[in-house]
Amino acid sequence: MTTSFLLRYPSIPVFTLLFLLYSLTLAPSVLMIDTGELAAAIIEPGVAHATGYPLFTILGYLFMQLPLADWFGITLIRQANWFALLTTAAGVAMLAQVSLLLIKKSFPSLTNGLAYIGAIIAALFFGGHRVVWFQSVSIEVYGLHILMLGLVLVALLSAWQQEELKPWLLVAVALAFSFANHVSTIMLTPVIIFIYLNTWGLKSSGFKVLGLMLALFFVLIALLYSYLFIASSRAPMTNWGFIRDWASFKYHITGQQFSTWVFAKGAAGKQLKVFIRSLLDFGGVAGILVLLASLVVLIAKGRSVAIVTGLAFGGCLLWAINYDIHDIESYFLLSYLALSIMVGWSAAYVLTLEKPIKYAIVGLVTIGIATHLILDIPKNDYSQDFLFDAYARDVLMSAKPNALILSKQWDHWVASSQYFQRGEGLRPDIMVIDKELLRRIWYLNYLEEKASKYLTEMGPLVTKFKIDLAPFEQGKPYDGNNLQAGYNAMISGLATTNYRRVPVYITPEMILDELPKGELIIPPDIELVPMGLYLQALPADGVYRPSPWPTHLDRLFDKLVPQPTMYHKQASSIASIAFMWRAQYELRHQHQDLAKKWLALAKKIDPNIQPSPELAGLQL
Repeated sequence: MTTSFLLRYPSIPVFTLLFLLYSLTLAPSVLMIDTGELAAAIIEPGVAHATGYPLFTILGYLFMQLPLADWFGITLIRQANWFALLTTAAGVAMLAQVSLLLIKKSFPSLTNGLAYIGAIIAALFFGGHRVVWFQSVSIEVYGLHILMLGLVLVALLSAWQQEELKPWLLVAVALAFSFANHVSTIMLTPVIIFIYLNTWGLKSSGFKVLGLMLALFFVLIALLYSYLFIASSRAPMTNWGFIRDWASFKYHITGQQFSTWVFAKGAAGKQLKVFIRSLLDFGGVAGILVLLASLVVLIAKGRSVAIVTGLAFGGCLLWAINYDIHDIESYFLLSYLALSIMVGWSAAYVLTLEKPIKYAIVGLVTIGIATHLILDIPKNDYSQDFLFDAYARDVLMSAKPNALILSKQWDHWVASSQYFQRGEGLRPDIMVIDKELLRRIWYLNYLEEKASKYLTEMGPLVTKFKIDLAPFEQGKPYDGNNLQAGYNAMISGLATTNYRRVPVYITPEMILDELPKGELIIPPDIELVPMGLYLQALPADGVYRPSPWPTHLDRLFDKLVPQPTMYHKQASSIASIAFMWRAQYELRHQHQDLAKKWLALAKKIDPNIQPSPELAGLQL
């Protein structure tokens, strides 16, 4: 490659550096939240949770057809994680190209080498942020989302002030593919409107171009989203939305299932605090100072770039802070991207000055970013994180044949189990039912297809509950008390109508949360016997039942990530409570040695757990 070629593409060194850096921290297996489900979706291929992510699923499926697992002796989940790493590194590299376009537009006389430095600073500042880095460690949709945002911005900036059809049609193509990956691309709307009006104004020729753009956009969107119909009709195991008609399709792609979390009361203040705290992940106080200085420079010297980055930042932030979910930080990615462009542009501006100190200033910023990248490797290192792998394996492998497991631990093991059952063929005989999804008609339809044997005594109840759910899902008036009663009956019925025919297990958080609220009702003739990570519904006959030992978690628990997340702490706490309950059960049946063993495991997993009074006298 010639020097002139490399100077046109700062994305090349950025991608190379981040590929090497991110590979050091790549997770070996599933992590928390959606990773297992998304891995299953691209392996089958299936339909992922709303809004479906057809582009992600199609590209992920094609990537999974590469024989990397055979060539390198890795698991399918690790191959899926490599897809996340590659798309994230490519997305951050694309930001370097976005920054270069803005810098050259603002400073046409700046040498290619100096513009190149500003572009690389922007990309590495962005790529070192904890939330961006996390997208590279395990399979998720957001690495590809970063890449698609970059492609849209490259297309937009290339079309800016170009009154020609071709570059604007490329914008439409980029937008269609980006929307087909993640509908939060809509956050770019203010930027799109500004650049379009700044180019075309209200000219009739501009409206003709806009009409052609919209036609091309909707044709491509229709083609890409038709994947969801095709995939769902094949009845894959990962089949969110159970898409069979226009109504179920619309419900899924619009994310209506999660609509109650959008503009929820109190969300804005809470999520804004999360965003402000996350700014420290740009390199602590030093990073904040760089951001503030860059903001001052940009406002003073770069009006048009300030408008573009300000619209991207504000459009993202104002939408995202009103979305009331725990894992909100990924929705701030466009705001982080805008701030990083601001830093790279300001560095380039400094390099246009005549004062010799400019090299010292930019050099200091570059050293700071490089130091941040190196020092943050341990904080972002998931390369030895097997907690969610071990948790899911123990849940599945400890269950008896054809078991039914009721849980709401989606973030900790339920999503992960989908990968193991569908990707590795581990215990496909087990049916895992997510309690929270029982509120959705599509999930009930899915269970009627995939788990009919567990609903044999609940047919009329399921039918009535779906009828009662319809007005709730359609935004029409509904009877809340009637709906809650049906929901409670569904949860309790799955346990009480099946436990004599198949093994039925219930995970601890449902005993702690749903039992006191009356959502789960266990009659007195049923005993919930602690069995490792869950409790089994059995006849209340007082007979002692031995429990399988959670070997994977037992071997694991000195190998967590250096700074466990909220999800690690939650999973550890729930597991330790389950093991403490088993210790109590053993003690009640006069098995003191086994009680000590289970209590020791509970303390090993969560040293802060307080033993119940019943166990206080045990000497470990």
